[in-house]
Amino acid sequence: MFNADLHHEQYAPREGIDATHDAYHARLTVCTKCPLRHGHTCRLENQLCSVMARPANGVCPNRSWPGDPPVLIVAAPSAVSAPRPGAFLSCDIVIVCHNYGRFLAEATESVLVQTVKPVSIIVVDDASDDETPQIARSFRDRGVVYKRIEARNTHEARKAGFQAMTNDVLCFLDADDVLPPDYLEKGLPAFADPGVGLVYSDMEIFGDRTGARTFPAAGRFDINHQNRCHASSLVRRAALEISGAFDAESTVTQASHADWFTWRRVVSVGWKLAKSPALYRYRQHGNSQSDGFRADLRSYFDLAALDRETITLFIPMSGRRWAWSRMREFLERQTWPHNQVRLVLCDTSDDELFSWELRSWLSRCDYTDCRHYWQNVGRAGLADEDRETVKAEVQAVMPRIYNRLAREATTEYVWIVEDDVIPPLDAGEMLLRGMDADVASVSGAYRSRFRPGWVAWSKDGNLVEEAGAGLANVGGNGFGCVLLRKSVLQQTVLQHVQPTGDYDPNFYHWLCSTGRWRALVDWSVECEHLSAPAGA
Repeated sequence: MFNADLHHEQYAPREGIDATHDAYHARLTVCTKCPLRHGHTCRLENQLCSVMARPANGVCPNRSWPGDPPVLIVAAPSAVSAPRPGAFLSCDIVIVCHNYGRFLAEATESVLVQTVKPVSIIVVDDASDDETPQIARSFRDRGVVYKRIEARNTHEARKAGFQAMTNDVLCFLDADDVLPPDYLEKGLPAFADPGVGLVYSDMEIFGDRTGARTFPAAGRFDINHQNRCHASSLVRRAALEISGAFDAESTVTQASHADWFTWRRVVSVGWKLAKSPALYRYRQHGNSQSDGFRADLRSYFDLAALDRETITLFIPMSGRRWAWSRMREFLERQTWPHNQVRLVLCDTSDDELFSWELRSWLSRCDYTDCRHYWQNVGRAGLADEDRETVKAEVQAVMPRIYNRLAREATTEYVWIVEDDVIPPLDAGEMLLRGMDADVASVSGAYRSRFRPGWVAWSKDGNLVEEAGAGLANVGGNGFGCVLLRKSVLQQTVLQHVQPTGDYDPNFYHWLCSTGRWRALVDWSVECEHLSAPAGA
């Protein structure tokens, strides 16, 4: 704290040079509350707070003092008014550039003229062979740091900037885009809510094409389905750290929308979105690289970086000992990375020895995240009794299993495999490759044991009798081998009453009625539907 006697002769203000005692004291009162001072993060480029505060025209580059024009730092506190929400958040800006030297000066100037000044600015030059180094270094005297890497990967360039910065909030600015002067002023106050991790905005399009893109308010869209947050959204540093967005296992290819992947990671651990009234300026030109908004022919799988996705693999284990060896072999050999699977064995067997076998295998398997739990939903052996005799009982049991799954799943993609269905070893990737922004489920193909045809039906409710080819729209399918979006599964309650009398047709009846979602079958993912051996 500043506790010196400012009226001592050594602090006597020099007429026409120094601030008055009262003004000096008011400025230091602001400084004592400044997190940059306590963290010493502004000391590298600036003088001591007391030295900056003493001149009559003294200016702090990061905070406003009493009497300063409000335009300098709108969100800053004063000595005579309560601090505004978010006033003490400090922001760093990372400008990512690969051969955009022709645009870099304009982008950098747009950062330097912010009405709320960022604490630090860094240009991360990712293997540029144009004038980028010279342009970036020309801003060195204005506090802009230059760093070069050779990754040729946007995600890695942002990671390098993240690692170089230390302050509360970051903004990753593509070097061909521009921030309006009030971008930080309008966006930072949203972080007054400590649960907000990401602040996005609408976009103004300029350059080869002009226009605007307006995005829904926070809470009106699911970022797991489509990207509505541009690459230069403001993000809380703690959100990136806690979500592991830049961990080694989170590296994504240049073919992906790296920002979308990062924002999904942030949201997946519970951080909220907020919308800023600012208008981000996105340059449209032939080589535009702003990840989330390029129109091209890449697949949803590639754009969403689904190859890095962790999925839930859920298997209801009914006690079919005769099928366990085949299922165990499938689990050991299936090719979706085992460290990207949350394996859940839901044990409904009511068989202590069988439960022990499951737990014993889990203790030895190479899945890094696995769980076994017991759920009492019916008597032992129910799954293999004559289906016509116990049909009503089975229909009542299954919703209990899957409703629990819907509420407890922690990943967006949930792959359900019933314990008598053996998919191809590459089924996980194949089903994920079938996903799209408007697709809620992708099923493998497997035959019914009880009637001719496949466990899939057309939109008019008729069972599919002849196999198709590739991906095909269907009215619904069984849950024997199906990849579902958790966010969709949680929007309804599975039940076995109306309108069809069974849980899976009821689910797809609801899904089709939304008019929002499609269900697909991938006929190339043909599964084996096992039958109990005689006497089992």
